[in-house]
Amino acid sequence: MKRLPRKISGGASNRFLRLSLQTEFPLDAVVRAGRLLTVYEQKEPEIVDALAKEYLSPKQAEALLKAMLRNELNRILEDQRAERAFSDRETEDRIEALEAENQALRKAIRQKDWNLVQPALVAAGKDISLKVPLPVSPDLGCQAASLQRQINKVETEVLDGEDIRVAAARLLPGADNKDFDRFIQGEIMLSGAIESAVANATSADMARKNAATGTIALEFWGDIPLATVTTEDVKDLMWFIQRIPSLHGKKHGNNRFVKDRTHATKREEIELADLQDAELRAEIEADTSLSLPEKRARLAEVPVPRLTMTTVGNHLDRLHGIFRNAQDNLGYSGQTRFLTHVSSPI
Repeated sequence: MKRLPRKISGGASNRFLRLSLQTEFPLDAVVRAGRLLTVYEQKEPEIVDALAKEYLSPKQAEALLKAMLRNELNRILEDQRAERAFSDRETEDRIEALEAENQALRKAIRQKDWNLVQPALVAAGKDISLKVPLPVSPDLGCQAASLQRQINKVETEVLDGEDIRVAAARLLPGADNKDFDRFIQGEIMLSGAIESAVANATSADMARKNAATGTIALEFWGDIPLATVTTEDVKDLMWFIQRIPSLHGKKHGNNRFVKDRTHATKREEIELADLQDAELRAEIEADTSLSLPEKRARLAEVPVPRLTMTTVGNHLDRLHGIFRNAQDNLGYSGQTRFLTHVSSPI
């Protein structure tokens, strides 16, 4: 056995790497175990370094750039709607400043210096609950700098008298281009989709179940834009749900007399169950009075019961339902179905 670093084990403590040596001969087992440990120790630093490097998925990068664009267009739109008009001198000064900024952005792209766009990216990330890895990657920085240059050109056209909806049309992707006002309103967030699914549920029982699935998704993902969710994200969520103890949420100690005790999070309940399993495994494996078949039988009996695959499947169905409801009632236009079989992520 080899204890896994927390980064590799998904944040759980006391997790071990267990591999069958595929042999019944003790001497052969020693040789094979040595080889496996040698390979693992060679690769472990690479694995940890790769996991430690934060990165944005293509969907997340797209959502971040959209949020940056949305913030800037909202600012320009507010100026367009303002009662007070800019004087000719103010307009000329602003246009000159925008042209100077575009020159600085061109220079920044050549030098791969993203300090000019980093504040806008970080602000956009906060709007959609997305942490921007710093320093900004060259790919994202180049896209953001190029986008800012295009935004500055749009603002210049608006200052010259063009309507922002016409000037910005070339910057908006197909679906958003058809409804500028909807784009300006912002991303559809997971919390809003859950609230809508609960409000539009066909029964009180279905509303409760949607809320339960939504609470787990919010704890696992955070309040993220629906458009950033990928099939891999859903697989990770289903794996997380499968690890939840079957008695989750039922040991808080609250009753009709005491109602203010804190509920443990699902992560805390999973970690506690993992610790209990590890302690029981250690006791059984250390018991020299048990034969190997007896140890195997005991090990199959002692683990803390987790949610069944049927329950995991129900959560997956309700998650798909939350996305479909967002499509029907909130104008969401992205993916609504991610997995066809619950067994896929396991």
